[in-house]
Amino acid sequence: MESVRRYHLSFLCRVVLFAVLWQFTRTDCPADGRTWVPFRNSCYHFVHGEEDTAKSYTVTEAKRFCQANGTGLLQISSAEENEFIIKYSPNVWKGNLNVWLGMSYDTKVKTFQWFDHTTLSYKNWEDRSDPSPVDTCVALHLSTGMWLKVSCADDPEHGVVCQAPGEALEDCPNDGQKWVSSGIKCYLFVQAGEGAKSFTFEAAKALCKGHELLQITDAEENQYIVDYSPNVWKSNINVWLGMYYDTDADDFSWFNNGSMAYRNFEDGGDAHDDDTCAAMHLTSGQWMKASCKDNMQHGVVCEAADKPVETGKTKGSPLMSALVILSVVAILGISAVLWFVHQRKNPGSSILTAFEYHPPFRSGDVDETCLVEAEENDDQP
Repeated sequence: MESVRRYHLSFLCRVVLFAVLWQFTRTDCPADGRTWVPFRNSCYHFVHGEEDTAKSYTVTEAKRFCQANGTGLLQISSAEENEFIIKYSPNVWKGNLNVWLGMSYDTKVKTFQWFDHTTLSYKNWEDRSDPSPVDTCVALHLSTGMWLKVSCADDPEHGVVCQAPGEALEDCPNDGQKWVSSGIKCYLFVQAGEGAKSFTFEAAKALCKGHELLQITDAEENQYIVDYSPNVWKSNINVWLGMYYDTDADDFSWFNNGSMAYRNFEDGGDAHDDDTCAAMHLTSGQWMKASCKDNMQHGVVCEAADKPVETGKTKGSPLMSALVILSVVAILGISAVLWFVHQRKNPGSSILTAFEYHPPFRSGDVDETCLVEAEENDDQP
């Protein structure tokens, strides 16, 4: 009886802890050590070869590579997504090439389908001819954005983009502007035609009212801004950073985060007064010191916290919240039944002596705490 009770409580404890940790540690894109780029509700991994070229695979190898990592081959559902892949790829690969699309001609339904058997909501064929009846796969040509019909059986090799679902962008501000999500932040690249609209520092701060000017926390975020900006602006510019020179601390500080854990200034010269701000040059990613008060004008990137938490409400999906509640209810119910059975066998024992601390699993990285578990205490009077 004791071993059964321990097993059930330990198992339920793990379920609850897993659900809670999943709720509060999930991010927009897979955290698997690879570089993922978010766009709309998906994340993309451009598979590298040597010297910034695309690594080529046959369609079978490409499909197997992405599936082995729990993702799938690129599936394009809109003209905007098609354009995103075309515009972003030069930030990753040198040279124009083809990349596989996760589709083929299905002879049963006599049309092209994605590998997950969903129909095409968007098409961008290079020609309007009827598809071949057998062994026809599809590749995207990155120089034109058109889709090419190629033979699957001939084993041609093309580049690979793996795709994974991301968090819905409803987590970013819903103000009608084009926010993009990455990690735990959302960014708004302020546009004017095909270039960045320039503002003075004070005007930039006012423009981001309710949010913050761009504040960089690490090298990965710095590179993301550099890599993503060509998708928005066609000219190389500087963008304001949300920092100022703090004469009391004799150092730069972020407006809302205080001290800087990461910095990327292009020179090591010291700033000397409180009129010193900073901007990032999007060609190099380095930061330059600039006057806050002179009529200097740079582009603007506003940022906001992703998945904002409303006061009094917890973050997470209703499904996972329900799972947590049901798991806790189940634990309480089973615990009550086991305690009742225990009391009938041991009428002299009490509820206070019917529990002991017992970690459900061991990990070198996390605190080994969870729910307490029941034990029999036959030696107690």
